[in-house]
Amino acid sequence: MRRTGWAAALAAALCVLATALTPAGAGASQTVHLYASFTPDRPGVSTTITFGFTVSSHDEPAPSPLLGVNLHLPAGIGLGHTTLGTAVCEPTNLYEQGPEGCPPNSRLGYGSALAEVPYGPEVVQEHATIDAYRGATVEEHAVILFFAEGWRPVFAHVIFPGLLLEDNGLFSGSIDTQVPLVPSLPGGPNVSVVQFQSTFGPKNLNYFRETNGELVPYKPRGVTVPPVCPRGGYPFAGEFSFEDGTHQTVHATAPCPAAKAALHTRRR
Repeated sequence: MRRTGWAAALAAALCVLATALTPAGAGASQTVHLYASFTPDRPGVSTTITFGFTVSSHDEPAPSPLLGVNLHLPAGIGLGHTTLGTAVCEPTNLYEQGPEGCPPNSRLGYGSALAEVPYGPEVVQEHATIDAYRGATVEEHAVILFFAEGWRPVFAHVIFPGLLLEDNGLFSGSIDTQVPLVPSLPGGPNVSVVQFQSTFGPKNLNYFRETNGELVPYKPRGVTVPPVCPRGGYPFAGEFSFEDGTHQTVHATAPCPAAKAALHTRRR
């Protein structure tokens, strides 16, 4: 059986996208910074989202461990038109065999993460890789299986699901993930995610379909860059909860392609 560890907390980070931050929650003991980009970033095209976040502590050696994240994605992002995840990955296979246990057509993205845990006056860091797969539908809602694999200094694996829910107004949907507390050692402090980055989309992914009895590789269609960018950029929002009882709601934007091009022109 594979050993679990702090890496359980890392999967929640696939629920965070943005490029700028408006912090909320006065008195919170940590601050979240978020970023995101589209590749390519032309309106209306299939795209891969690269996203990430950092969490910093105000006055403690490490931030409070994450308990949950609910990410709201901008309207018009085309969640219903993507062909990502045409196959389903079984959690048992993923847990026992790692990425090799899932069909290629179930993979949704990949990335890396960093966690910290205080040991006396020192803070120990743990690195991990992140892979995202399509899970079986639950009550008509799509499920994303996040696989966190730690390598140093502790070898650890864990899976955890995010539920894709409908949204409205400025947002097209949300990914709601609950993060279990993970002790560093029996009776020791729980680990804290401090950095995360990943992709969601077809970049560097190869899918396969059968043509004339042969498996032919192809690129799936990703989510869509919204056709119209609101003034100020594409809106994202994230709701974070932490072990210390604090909550933060952050509102952030990814820049409009035209604004990005104009900024590049002014710098030349």
